[in-house]
Amino acid sequence: TGAELFYFHKNYPGSKIFGIEPYNKAVEIIEMKAKLFSYPIKQFKVAQSENIPFQDDFFDLIICFSVIEHVDNVKQSIKEMVRVKKNSGVLYINTPNFSFPGEQHYRIITFPPKQFSVLSRLHLKIIKRYTHFFESLNFFNDSDLDKILLDIGVKFDRYDQYLNFSLLSRRDKIFYLVPYIYAKLLKISRTQHIIISG
Repeated sequence: TGAELFYFHKNYPGSKIFGIEPYNKAVEIIEMKAKLFSYPIKQFKVAQSENIPFQDDFFDLIICFSVIEHVDNVKQSIKEMVRVKKNSGVLYINTPNFSFPGEQHYRIITFPPKQFSVLSRLHLKIIKRYTHFFESLNFFNDSDLDKILLDIGVKFDRYDQYLNFSLLSRRDKIFYLVPYIYAKLLKISRTQHIIISG
């Protein structure tokens, strides 16, 4: 509901900050926040990432933070972001790696959704955390995303973020011990950071 949008609007007052959101309930919340933060609502569009309502070569910086796993068409969404990015601009994509044994949206440790989506779904149902939101997720891992980016024909840099066990609290170390060992042995990152520039 616009957390990054309003952060940048507040902290970079000399910049024009634009945003898009397709979900009506989220749009209502964003419109309320826009009044609170004196954000010019005309710079916000109700739209999907597969059809971004801006001209080619428009943006200096595009931030897609924990969004790409929710879109209807990942490849088309990235193509659109590349289209509206200036040649000198930067596109930053942050998304979970669904080969990691956990589900970051629900903040639970579970079977890796990419490989075991049926078991992950069952786990969520058993602990009474399942919602249809789970069915809307695109369960891709690093190689899936790399393939999409290569198919589009863009050059990109990848920065995989691994679970840093030493930074966890004592309680979280107990909670994350098995996922940490699993991810460490198989060299599985928790989060993917993609940067497309130039």
